[in-house]
Amino acid sequence: MQVIEVVSIDDVYPVEDEYGNQYLSRDYSTKENRAYVEALARSMAKKGVPDELVTLVRDGGIYRVKAGNSRVMAMRQLGTKTFPAIIDEDDTPEALIEAAIRTDEKKAYEPVEKSRLVQQLALIASDEYVSEAVGIEPEKVAKVRRARRLVDDAADDMSLLRLIAIADFEDDPDAVELLTTCSERDFPEVERNARDRRARRERLAALCAALEARGVPLADSGDGLRFMCSVESASDIPDELPDGCVAVPKRWGDGFELRCPVEEEVDPTLEAERARMAELRRLWEATKEHREAWLDGNIAEGLGAVAALADDGPYSYCVSSYIERRGLVLPKGPADVINGYLSHARQPYDWEGKAMDDRLGEFADLGEALASCGYVACDEEIALIAMLEEAGDE
Repeated sequence: MQVIEVVSIDDVYPVEDEYGNQYLSRDYSTKENRAYVEALARSMAKKGVPDELVTLVRDGGIYRVKAGNSRVMAMRQLGTKTFPAIIDEDDTPEALIEAAIRTDEKKAYEPVEKSRLVQQLALIASDEYVSEAVGIEPEKVAKVRRARRLVDDAADDMSLLRLIAIADFEDDPDAVELLTTCSERDFPEVERNARDRRARRERLAALCAALEARGVPLADSGDGLRFMCSVESASDIPDELPDGCVAVPKRWGDGFELRCPVEEEVDPTLEAERARMAELRRLWEATKEHREAWLDGNIAEGLGAVAALADDGPYSYCVSSYIERRGLVLPKGPADVINGYLSHARQPYDWEGKAMDDRLGEFADLGEALASCGYVACDEEIALIAMLEEAGDE
């Protein structure tokens, strides 16, 4: 039953729980809700009371606000002493929370505000009751309950969507931890990343099961085996698989490389070329190490001939990187030396092992500049130049 009475604003209070915490009202610490109250106050400034009556319930000698906390706050700002209100005798906890939730129709709650109200109603009502009152599926209400059990009081500062996502990942503690500790603003991206990780895991698990069903074992290494193809899903697995086929994890990305024993005879020409490339790489690395070791030990002397090769000014990005990588402490002048070295110390052959004329010239120029400062080429450097010149003569 409802009646209209004139009440003193000093006798009106928000709903409180058993510990004295106010609930079933907006979060008036936010800028948006404060602005909303101020707008209400301006709209009722002439009469001092709202056109739509506040709904109250009796609580001993005082009243609790069932619907209209913002209007009461606006009247307090205006200095209103008394006002007419609807006194509702239907003061069950469910009715109070339902009234607070339906206030969302006048001014939309912020996501976290609405979540708090739904969680409060879920504490005292069934999933079906909450679903009908709030307008979300019973399954999602159940997820909100489960998420609340997982994160405890942290749920007070989470939106419904975030709580539902946490329930979806209740079997993944790492995802729950990330979704719980992130900010509400970052939650959508964290959820997307978690779902992507789950999808990748599920795809990989399905692929592993398909490989096992086809009799393809997983291996840590494919050394000595021939590459067949990459597989990222079961549909990528070839219909025909040779004996001895294994699946090796891809170095980059998801999935596996299928590898099988080498059946054909080894091409002597190909093997010779592979050996030549391996020797080129070895000689180049040894030459670099020898030159840089000499440079480290002589950098303080200035090495003007090397500095003259510099393309950029001192302390460029590559200089800073070199200094940091080599653990050197340099005065300003020798930075030009490092820069000159880095500007020309490039691999003088291409991926096929053929000499690159421009880089080979740089390599030789740098060697001459170093030699003018006392550098003596190592055996590997001499052999490297000989190999490249021999390849150029063929």
